[in-house]
Amino acid sequence: MENFNRDLNKDFLKELECAACMELMLPPIHSCEYGHNICSTCKPTRTVCPSCRGPFVNIRNLALERMARNVKQRCTSRAFGCSEMCYLNFMTDHKAACAYAPYTCPFANEKSCDWGDLYRNLKEHLLEKHSDYVTEQNDATDLVMETGIRGLQERKFVFAYDEIFYTYIYILQNNCCYFSVRYIGAPENASKYGYKICFSKSNSIENIVVSQVTSSIAEDIFAPGKGIMLPCDLLKRFIVSGKLPYTLEIFQV
Repeated sequence: MENFNRDLNKDFLKELECAACMELMLPPIHSCEYGHNICSTCKPTRTVCPSCRGPFVNIRNLALERMARNVKQRCTSRAFGCSEMCYLNFMTDHKAACAYAPYTCPFANEKSCDWGDLYRNLKEHLLEKHSDYVTEQNDATDLVMETGIRGLQERKFVFAYDEIFYTYIYILQNNCCYFSVRYIGAPENASKYGYKICFSKSNSIENIVVSQVTSSIAEDIFAPGKGIMLPCDLLKRFIVSGKLPYTLEIFQV
């Protein structure tokens, strides 16, 4: 009986394999007109079914989705050392927080960096290949926006509390300066940290101080509540010799 159950589970897991990437499928599961299944990640990249070359139909395999929610399987990062097992329905959340999940460099698009490795090796990579964009926080960190408020965007990586944060400054078309500090790591840890940005004039009591909780790098950077927006006209008074100095402090909430 035990062997029968083991074989049955093995056969069922085979049915859950995506016809394209061969990974176990998570809901939503899509089908072609002949009943072959494909995962939601692969479907947008295919015009025909990889099994039969038939067209996809706007139908989900709801029966297989219900069964998939009751299957427990090892993490897809098992090849990198993760031994966690969880129900497929919760696999997406686990993968987002998995310490063994391979990371790509945040500069993969901007600088065509093809680095990919474990999260624990990301700091070493940034120091070795992108040191011009890295700063270590000691209390508050003094930074300078080199192009004042004329530059389109500026980025920095800040190391604080043995964590990595990605600071992003973007000049919007509505003549506002958008600031965001994003946490690199398990998404649920992002809310454990906050940041404070201060603009001030030397020999003056005039200053602007704003603060917010950090967001996860996995979230949309321009989503509501994920950044701080200040009018450029308000910041002009703090520009010195064409540059905009400011102080950034990352703190634990």
